[in-house]
Amino acid sequence: MIRSAWMLPLLLVASASALAQPTPDFLSQEPASLGEGWAGFTDIEFLANAFMTLSLATLLGAAIAYHPRLTKAVDKLAEI
Repeated sequence: MIRSAWMLPLLLVASASALAQPTPDFLSQEPASLGEGWAGFTDIEFLANAFMTLSLATLLGAAIAYHPRLTKAVDKLAEI
């Protein structure tokens, strides 16, 4: 009980000072658009470009991952 006796006035002062602060401007504005939504899937050029980029990155990553540093060090993929 002794511990909570000093916390109540502190809590009241802290909450009063928090309520006295002005409201930030971004809270009173309308939310902005979050993007195109499902209509973004109709952009075939962008989707094709993204797919080709990811495919190339996958192929290059696989080539780097499975390429042995020394040709004599690894004979088969199963030995890696």
